[in-house]
Amino acid sequence: MRGDEEQQGAMWSGASPQDLASRENANLDVLRATAVVIVLVAHLLQFVFPHPYALGLLWGFGRFGVLIFFVHTTLVLMLSMERLNLSDKALFVGFYIRRAFRIYPLSIATVLIVWVLQLPPRPTGAYDLPPGPLHLGSNLLLTMNLTYSPVILGPLWSLPYEMQMYLVLPLFFVFLRRYPSLGVLL
Repeated sequence: MRGDEEQQGAMWSGASPQDLASRENANLDVLRATAVVIVLVAHLLQFVFPHPYALGLLWGFGRFGVLIFFVHTTLVLMLSMERLNLSDKALFVGFYIRRAFRIYPLSIATVLIVWVLQLPPRPTGAYDLPPGPLHLGSNLLLTMNLTYSPVILGPLWSLPYEMQMYLVLPLFFVFLRRYPSLGVLL
């Protein structure tokens, strides 16, 4: 149904469906670039303004950039699921397998390398080396935010949220596909 509406809209505006897709991609590129710049600036400014108050503000600013990344990822994955045009079990199984193989192998390798080599040599107080079995398992499964385990390596903090977003995203997609008029309200 959505494809028909896009084609009709393209017909009235004089743009082809490919032109509309190109515009969507350009908008997504701008969204991603904005997120990158915000996170980069937040990290760089931490060296310029090391005061605890400034660091707190920069931390919030950086988290805002990460949230923009989540919005970008959600939009890209929703468009991807729409293009695949799968339903029911095939949609869920395919989506979860692709996401797991995209995130877990590198994450597990990183956690194990950090744990085995006890990196970084002088942690910033995030955990006592070596982390206990619960902390290690939680970092391997990317459930640190659920178990309140310290993150074994700082940049991994966002992966549990990303993985949990992946759990609900196909449900959200199916819901919006079944009730498209509610998507306008969101």
